Amino acid sequence: QGLLRRADKGVLILSSAERLDRTLVGILSNVMDTGEIHVETSGISAIEKTGFATILIDESDADEDGIAHALSDRVPLVVNLDGIPMSLASLPTNKPAHRKNAIAPHISDEHLTILAHAHHALGHQSQRSLAALVVVSKASAALRNAELVEQEDLETALRLAFGIVANAANQPEQQHESGPS
Repeated sequence: QGLLRRADKGVLILSSAERLDRTLVGILSNVMDTGEIHVETSGISAIEKTGFATILIDESDADEDGIAHALSDRVPLVVNLDGIPMSLASLPTNKPAHRKNAIAPHISDEHLTILAHAHHALGHQSQRSLAALVVVSKASAALRNAELVEQEDLETALRLAFGIVANAANQPEQQHESGPS
């Protein structure tokens, strides 16, 4: 059984994803787009449905090429763990309780416009990354048990997708050196 078949309904974690060759990038991109795996074994050819979450780990240095655009475009949320000790980067061991009456938050046209403008202003062209901003905004609101997406949810989505801190108050103050008197 192949890796993509085993990842079905689960999570595919690819460490050193920047090192994938172009053929594998093409195959994985196609599977992520279509939700289908083309299986060929012992002269038998079949197409199987699949679906999985993907985590790409980029271990490249600053002067090296990162993850291929064909993949990074399909996995638009970025979590930068530089400077985070491994002891703090562990996954939780408990699963969240299933919520019977989970809220599906609504996002207003105004908030959609804000996300679209920020997306465009940052030089992004992909509709996938814009759609991801909307999904993360709604997920943020759902975690707060809110019925509507608010400004804080937009900020969370922008921070997770693009590493942006939207509120200048969160920025460290610049130190000004005083000159000789």
